[in-house]
This record gives sequence, C-alpha cells and structure tokens, in this order.
Amino acid sequence: WTGIVKLTDINTRSDLEYLNVKQLKDLLRTNRVDFRGCVERSELLDRASRLWDAHKQSRE
Repeated sequence: WTGIVKLTDINTRSDLEYLNVKQLKDLLRTNRVDFRGCVERSELLDRASRLWDAHKQSRE
C-alpha cells in the first residue's frame, strides 16, 4: 500500500504485516487508538490487529 490506509482497505489480519510504521500509526490515529508508549513495530501491529479484529466483528 501507499499513502494512508483505511480499515476498509484491509481484507485479512495478515495484511497488516505489509504496513510500515508510519502507516500503522496513521491507521491507529485515524481510528482514535492510543498508541503512546509503543516503541516497537510489533506493539503497533498488536494494537492495529486488535482494532482490525473489532472492526471485523462489528461488520458480521
């Protein structure tokens, strides 16, 4: 992906692996997820994964 990624652009949880740190932060910021204190990419990925899971569950 290039540019800002939206939750609706992501089809599977594993797609999050392809996002860079800036894209992960933008995704979290856009969806009002607090990521202060996250230092490692893996921490951002964990928060983004939880966000995606909640989004997927709400669509079902």
